Amino acid sequence: MLTQTRQLETEKQKYQTLFETNSDAVVILEDNGFTDCNPATLSLFGMDSVDTFLHTPISQLGTPIQANGMTAYDYAKQAISQARSQGHAMMDWQGRRQDGSVFSAEIALHAMQLEGKPVIQAIMRDVSEQRAPKPPRRPRAKPPCRWRRPNRGSSPTSAMKSAPPCTAFWA
Repeated sequence: MLTQTRQLETEKQKYQTLFETNSDAVVILEDNGFTDCNPATLSLFGMDSVDTFLHTPISQLGTPIQANGMTAYDYAKQAISQARSQGHAMMDWQGRRQDGSVFSAEIALHAMQLEGKPVIQAIMRDVSEQRAPKPPRRPRAKPPCRWRRPNRGSSPTSAMKSAPPCTAFWA
């Protein structure tokens, strides 16, 4: 019995460490709202306490109208419903931090059982950098010399003699 208790405590510690040290935001959601979140969630949304996050409505964690034209509440509700019925769902989310700044996120929702209750685990990743517009590419400068392949049958030496200045040759 003592060995079994130690094993359970070790497993609990392992999963708690995975939850708390994950660089992605992880939240647990039940029917009546959020029940837990990891430190990465607080960082992502610019919050300083788990309690503050747990008491923030989903609709306040995103822009009022999402990129797909749906309200934040309806979009979240739709994705949660899909996760419950199909086991998982993915969504692109326009998140809003506590200071009002906006970021792009990918959210993976997974239906699971936790302590005998159905819950949704949402894993969020800020993808703002990957989705930011790229600066226009500048055209490459023309090389100072033109590369030209010698004609078949001619030797590189004879081709060099008839080449314009600053022409490089390769075989």
